[in-house]
Amino acid sequence: MVRIPIKFPIIILVIISDDNFIFSVSIIIITTIQICIFFTLRMPSEYYCPRCQSEEVIVYDDHIECLQCGLDFSIESLESDIQEDNILAEEELQGVADAFDEEERKKLKKMFEEDFS
Repeated sequence: MVRIPIKFPIIILVIISDDNFIFSVSIIIITTIQICIFFTLRMPSEYYCPRCQSEEVIVYDDHIECLQCGLDFSIESLESDIQEDNILAEEELQGVADAFDEEERKKLKKMFEEDFS
């Protein structure tokens, strides 16, 4: 049996007793969003955070977000044969990519300086 928090029946009473349509629709939308978030966060997940081993993750189409440590991991990397210790968060992968981009920029700058001097 699903237990609904006590504040929802009170909101329904406000909607019934109110004559303002926009207010009523807004309350209905906000309540629906709260209910969806309430049940979505409590759904069991097949994924967990490889960094902190927490099962409190939000699963998106292509990545997961850990609610404990705040890191994002690609589902593709989680389903691969890579060991858990070697799986990098998306933020770490972006840092590696930025470092390579910086090296490439330095090489191009040096090449242009040599050509125009």
